[in-house]
Amino acid sequence: MNRASIAGVILAAGASSRMGQPKALLEYDGETFVHRLARILDEVCGCVVVVVGYDAERVQAAVSSGTIVVDNSQPELGMLSSLQCGLRCVPRDGAYRR
Repeated sequence: MNRASIAGVILAAGASSRMGQPKALLEYDGETFVHRLARILDEVCGCVVVVVGYDAERVQAAVSSGTIVVDNSQPELGMLSSLQCGLRCVPRDGAYRR
């Protein structure tokens, strides 16, 4: 299986209510969690999708260009709804951005 046939979906739509701030925006070694994960997945995947919800604008701003960002308009429905949003945005024909 080559990297062009693999898609990565990052779920970053949660409210992080217990954390008090979006987990996706926590910083480690000079970069946010969501940026780091997207960067690493970009090395092995033909397509990377980040699903945002709560704090969508701030999380989207932390993602580098070239990454597909989709808004889960109902993140309160949970992770499955975010996964479904992300999978709907994966190009079906394998025509990823590379």
